[in-house]
Amino acid sequence: MITREHDGQLLVVTQPHHAELAHQLAAHWGNEEFHEPDPLLPIIRAANEHDNGWREWDNRPKIDPEEGLPYTFATLTYVEHAKLYWHGMVLAAEEDPYEGLMVNMHGRGLYNQRYGTDLAMKRVPEGREENAAVNRLVRDSELLRRRLMRRLATDSRYRNLVGEAQVWANYCLLQTFDRVSLHLCWKGLVPQEVQHVPTGYRKGEETSVNLYPEANGSVRLSPYPFEKKPFEVSVSGCLVPMKKYGTDEEFRESYYRGERVELKFKFT
Repeated sequence: MITREHDGQLLVVTQPHHAELAHQLAAHWGNEEFHEPDPLLPIIRAANEHDNGWREWDNRPKIDPEEGLPYTFATLTYVEHAKLYWHGMVLAAEEDPYEGLMVNMHGRGLYNQRYGTDLAMKRVPEGREENAAVNRLVRDSELLRRRLMRRLATDSRYRNLVGEAQVWANYCLLQTFDRVSLHLCWKGLVPQEVQHVPTGYRKGEETSVNLYPEANGSVRLSPYPFEKKPFEVSVSGCLVPMKKYGTDEEFRESYYRGERVELKFKFT
C-alpha cells in the first residue's frame, strides 16, 4: 500500500494498482533511443506482477498502531514484508520462468538497494526477527533463482536471452518501471531523476531519465523513452479521511467506502 496527502485527504494506492501503472510503462517502452524490452511479454507481465504478493494484504490492510495509519510498503515490518515478496516470487515463477526470474530479482533487490543501483534506499532490518526473515528470503530466493536459470537455459523461447548483460538490463528496466510508477503514486508531480535506465542490451548502455512536471500538469521526460508522444497513463486510488485510525476495521470501513479516483499523467 502506498499513501500520500491529496487535496486534504489520504490518497491510498494499492501495490497491485501501482504495478498496473508500471505495466502501462513497460507496454509502451521503446523508440529510436531506447530498445524495447526483450523478451517483451515476460517483462510486461513482470511489471504487472512485481508486487503481486501484496494482493491479499491490500485487500485487508492493517494499521500501524503507533501512527494510526495503514502500514505501507515503507513501514511494514520486514518480517511481513519478506513473506509477501516470497509469496510473489513463487506465484510469478509458476506463471513463466522469465517473468519469475525478474520478479525474483526485484524482490531480492529491495533488501540490497536494488543491487547497489538505488542508494536512496536507506532502510535496513532491525532486530533478530527482521534479520532472520530477510536472511531466509535471500537464501530461498537464490535457490529459486538457480532453478529458474536452469529452466531458462533449456527453454527454446528464452535460452538466448539469459546472458548476464541481458538479464541485468531487463532487471534494470523493471526497476525503471517500478521507480517511475512509485514516484508518481507516492510523491506526485515533483521532479525526479531515475538512474541506471537501459538504452540497449550491451554492457554500459544506460542513461538517466529525468521527470520534470510542467505547469499544465504534464510530465516532461528527458530523454524521452516511449514509443508515442504524448503518452497518457493512469492509476486507480482511493481517498479516505486524513486522521488517526483506532483499529484495522475502522480504517477498512473508510477504505472500502472511500471515493475511488483515477489519477492521470501525460508524458511529453
